[in-house]
Amino acid sequence: EYAVIYLDIHKLKAINDIFGSEEGDRVLRFVADLLNDCTSLDMPVRLLNDKFAILLHGQTNPERWVRQFLEKLSRYDLPFAVICNLGIYLLQEEKVTLPQCLDRAVLAQNTVKGNYVQKYAFYTEDMRQRLLTEQEIAGMFVGALADGQFIPYLQPQYDHLTGKIIGAEALARWKHPVNGLVSPSNFIPVLEK
Repeated sequence: EYAVIYLDIHKLKAINDIFGSEEGDRVLRFVADLLNDCTSLDMPVRLLNDKFAILLHGQTNPERWVRQFLEKLSRYDLPFAVICNLGIYLLQEEKVTLPQCLDRAVLAQNTVKGNYVQKYAFYTEDMRQRLLTEQEIAGMFVGALADGQFIPYLQPQYDHLTGKIIGAEALARWKHPVNGLVSPSNFIPVLEK
């Protein structure tokens, strides 16, 4: 029955820089007007700078609402693409607070942030689990490094003509005391962030 939608105007700072802050303010008003054109039961709010949220009520198809919003936004007359990325959380549990709903919509929006093709995403529980796993890895890293849980593995490099080892590539592996070897595909992307 309810959907929380979070949206962020992509590259508003560039619009301000190229066309002036008056044009940036017009873009903000245009987005606000589009959101205010919703039915009286919906609640649009400007959260901060170029970030908005809306609580849709009774929308049988929030995706259709999002597509209509994006289509109207594309009509903004500026020789620069005005793009919004949106995250959508469909309220499914009665015990989820409104701030938690907004957090989940933000999490969904982060998966498409800066994407020119896919401009919106629906929240899935998998998104939350990935975030929690990343936070757990990031939280354990300093202690694991101090405890010497990262060990080097040497992968030999061969000269195929002679068949002799000519060097080695050093690979880091995380030997967790409880979980055993942690796959590099699990921790390296987190550390790169």
